[in-house]
Amino acid sequence: MKYKVFRDQSPKGLENILNKWLDQFDEIEILYEALTASVWGIEFVMRYAGEKLKEGQVNE
Repeated sequence: MKYKVFRDQSPKGLENILNKWLDQFDEIEILYEALTASVWGIEFVMRYAGEKLKEGQVNE
């Protein structure tokens, strides 16, 4: 079994490692929020278009 060895295991070094990990988590969270917003935006446009189709207000 292999273990990942960190050269700097001082408290400051471990804090840096933790901060890097948390930064990556923040990036993932931001991407998730952007993707969710995109899906909501597409859903809104599709609903709006569907309502206009029902009302017959869509020009070809």
